[in-house]
Amino acid sequence: MDGGIVLIILIVLGVPLAVAIWLIVRAVTASNEIRNLSTRVNELEYELTRLRKEPAEPESRAAKSAAAEVAATLEATKPVAPPPVAPPPPLPPEPVVPKPPVYVAPPPLPPELIAPVVKPPLEPEPAFK
Repeated sequence: MDGGIVLIILIVLGVPLAVAIWLIVRAVTASNEIRNLSTRVNELEYELTRLRKEPAEPESRAAKSAAAEVAATLEATKPVAPPPVAPPPPLPPEPVVPKPPVYVAPPPLPPELIAPVVKPPLEPEPAFK
């Protein structure tokens, strides 16, 4: 009976303690994620205000000049077509060599019939003399 009481006490105290620890860990993790998200939002807001203040034309000119540079680089580095490959000259035919003769064993001889050895039947000896 003492074991049952100890088990009940452990369940009553242990389960709430485990749930409390789990909730604390979840709260700390959520706090770190919220901090990371707010940092990202602040960075995006800063970039948005910076992009709104800058004029759009210098970027488009720079983009056009960059595109022109890329196009010029591509034209300069175009691959040159390789010269056509000539097919290899035909090989001369191989000389015909006759195959060596194949040795064939002669057929086996038919078996000789041997007369069976038959012993004459023994006469039984009388059991009582």
